[in-house]
Amino acid sequence: MNFVLYIQGIENGFYTYSSDNQRYCVGDHVWVNFRSAKKIGIILYEDMASNHEFKINKILGKVEEQLPYSCDLIKLFLWIKKYYLCNFGDVIGVSRPKDIKISYSKRIIFNKGIIPMNKNERNFIEYITKKKSAAKTTMVNKFGKELLNKFIKIQVVLENNTIKENKYLKNRENSIKYKYSSKKSHLTKEQEEVKNKILRGNKKYYLLKGITGSGKTEVYIELVKDALERDGGAIFLVPEISLTPQMVDRFQREFEELAILHSNLTPKERATEWKSIYLGEKRVVLGVRSAIFAPVKNLKYIIIDEEHET
Repeated sequence: MNFVLYIQGIENGFYTYSSDNQRYCVGDHVWVNFRSAKKIGIILYEDMASNHEFKINKILGKVEEQLPYSCDLIKLFLWIKKYYLCNFGDVIGVSRPKDIKISYSKRIIFNKGIIPMNKNERNFIEYITKKKSAAKTTMVNKFGKELLNKFIKIQVVLENNTIKENKYLKNRENSIKYKYSSKKSHLTKEQEEVKNKILRGNKKYYLLKGITGSGKTEVYIELVKDALERDGGAIFLVPEISLTPQMVDRFQREFEELAILHSNLTPKERATEWKSIYLGEKRVVLGVRSAIFAPVKNLKYIIIDEEHET
């Protein structure tokens, strides 16, 4: 199977690489050889061409500590590159914090039994059969990497890599998720009509027009609360100049799970907020235009304030 890749730092085109198996997906970060150097590539789409007039190098392996991009995001990145005539790397660069890493919990899971050939193999089979699953480091320490790899290859055991669970996600009842002010805003008749029209409507886009102080923000806040009640999330975008302490304070009073994204955040602060959104700890994002890439779970609304300045 062949894939078309973007090679990080190379902006003069995309490149085709091959894989002997189908364990790679669109959005994965992979290691490749590129002009005698080992580089990271991002899989953009499957190359369906049957013949090529050039040699196709193989993908070396997956970059395990990098979060993959979703297929929808990759499609969006490609559209932005084409529409704005910009470098693909520039689009990728603003979509998430630089060098964001994740930790995996690597576990070995029992899959099927075999007749052991020696004492070490018998001990291995007895241990994993009893435990059903165990940490990979434990299995390596007890039985050695060579034997473990052998049993993985013949599928006696399976290797399962999952993102380590965040403390806020261990107990849903104790999580900061879903916490917001239950106090309803006192909407005017006109505001209530607008809110209900959006909630009950079947259109994808709505334009709210009103002078400053007419109460548009109150309608937005009630829509965001509706999203949270339906296990969803929302992104509220404002121009940088509009992201004032007063606006931040207004939203923080309403939503304890609020994530704030703007240009003055340090790389560490940006990474912390991004991870909290990705893990589902925070489902409401208040930010500048680049916050459109925030990985909000079950996104219900994207609200663009001061749309005429976009």
